Amino acid sequence: MSLRNRGKENAAEPAPAGANVVAAQTGAQVKKAESTVQKFTRRLIFGSLLFGAFWLIVYAGATYITLLVILLQYLVFRELVNVRYARYTAEKRRGSVMPDGGIPKPMMHPEMPLFRTLQYGWFVAAMVNTYGEFLSAFANEHSSAAWLLKPLHYHHAVAFFLVSVLLVLSILTLRPESIRYQIGHLVWTMLALLLTVGQMMKAAYMVHEACFFFFFPAWLVINNDCWAYLWGMLFGKKIVKRPFLLLSPNKTWEGFIGAFISTVIVAFYSSSYFSQFSWMACPSTDLTAQFHPVSTCEIPEVFVEGDVVIPDWLAACTGGLLQDTMVLKPIQVHAIAFAVFASSVAPFGGFLASAIKRANHVKDFDSVIPGHGGFTDRMDCQMVMSIFVWVYYVSFMSAYTSPADKMMEEWGRLPVADQTDVFRRISQAIAS
Repeated sequence: MSLRNRGKENAAEPAPAGANVVAAQTGAQVKKAESTVQKFTRRLIFGSLLFGAFWLIVYAGATYITLLVILLQYLVFRELVNVRYARYTAEKRRGSVMPDGGIPKPMMHPEMPLFRTLQYGWFVAAMVNTYGEFLSAFANEHSSAAWLLKPLHYHHAVAFFLVSVLLVLSILTLRPESIRYQIGHLVWTMLALLLTVGQMMKAAYMVHEACFFFFFPAWLVINNDCWAYLWGMLFGKKIVKRPFLLLSPNKTWEGFIGAFISTVIVAFYSSSYFSQFSWMACPSTDLTAQFHPVSTCEIPEVFVEGDVVIPDWLAACTGGLLQDTMVLKPIQVHAIAFAVFASSVAPFGGFLASAIKRANHVKDFDSVIPGHGGFTDRMDCQMVMSIFVWVYYVSFMSAYTSPADKMMEEWGRLPVADQTDVFRRISQAIAS
């Protein structure tokens, strides 16, 4: 046989079975790698765009940030409502399928009146009460908004009326054949309100206290998420084989711990940088629609560099990196506490969202943000962080004010005629 014929004969022979398997596996790995790169690229691009838009709104001022918070509360609540409603309609459709015998299966859930209408009604009532409280408090503390006090005098009555109507309607729509499901649905509505309105109920207060207290916690959550992804990708399950959380098998101990350390470091140094901008550190004293209003204030002491005494326990935890007394901004010490919460507790808001998705058999709450899912997928950790910032601020950063000092502050905000009247009354009370 000639060499040419022998070459043709060899070329015609089929490849070994093992080679086909290896080739198939290699091709699958290449496709998976390409898919991962594409997903990461898409996530990075749209994540950057989201952060750019977020920074622009923060730069615009407290009023625009508050409007953003309200919009996000609505969008997250809407997604939670839609997840529940999609499962409800799917289960109803499954019950109406005709099996082989021609007899339809009984519906898993009978028709429920006002399924979504009542949910949105409860949301509106909660928002009316929450922002009525905020506006009343703001008007009491700032003379520029004092004109709101009179119309807001009845906001509690309006909110209570809405709640009363919704309570009656919720009870009237109960059906004996589906009462268990309907009560579960009502509980789901209350949970959605707790997540969206309850956790964000003090966001507007902190926004007007300083834009820093809205931007910086969000910045930490974003950092923690990115660091967890990076450390998990590099070292995940190489040191600790045990899964971090059964609900999220992709989460690793290496990613969680690495993100914790990285976020604390970022918080300590970046807090000093962001607090140098007066428009981020100054409180908002007016409800204005002006884009990026000029901030002129005496910068709060927490944002001013000076000698700071470091608590002994904190110095010990850092292994000597922090000394007993250091020249820095007090906010840098508080930033460590923010970072600890953002790294250890806030992620569990995301884990709760994962549990909700798993319970409702969905991958994402929505597909409105390419590579990120829905707004709930992005806000799950931010919402619990919001209420923490308020609790921490009033407990450890806001100075105690005595009743006498509070009275003098309120007296100073009164018009001159009212100040004179109060002074006259107090003088008469003392004289008597």
